[in-house]
Amino acid sequence: MRKRLTEEAVKRLKPPAAGKAVVYDAVVSGLLFVVNSGGSKSWMALTYRQAVAKSGKNAGKEITMPSTHRLGRYPIMDLKHAREAARAFLTNPNRRRDDRRGRSQFQARGHREQATLGVEDRAAQWCRQQALAHPGG
Repeated sequence: MRKRLTEEAVKRLKPPAAGKAVVYDAVVSGLLFVVNSGGSKSWMALTYRQAVAKSGKNAGKEITMPSTHRLGRYPIMDLKHAREAARAFLTNPNRRRDDRRGRSQFQARGHREQATLGVEDRAAQWCRQQALAHPGG
């Protein structure tokens, strides 16, 4: 389903009984919000790449394959930062993965930014997460 995501809608999205629920953002084409049955929530970027089919009716022909890239987990990465990361990733022609760690340069940058947060920034981030998790409390 495609919808204009809001921070409130993302917070309230319930996990499915089985499998995963995928919501496509209407603001940033290619940004996905994924909730699995265990309750884990993640931001993904959807891209398409050219490949050669190995079997089936299109064997040997060039086809377009969907490919996803994990941007980060919710609530560590909020909607605003997920949109920024998706735009940066999707507009970069040199999307590549860091083979040593199995994560992209964008994911690594996000981890570095988290590591450089000061005590005050971390406390403010924790307070925002708690306010989202416990509204009116």
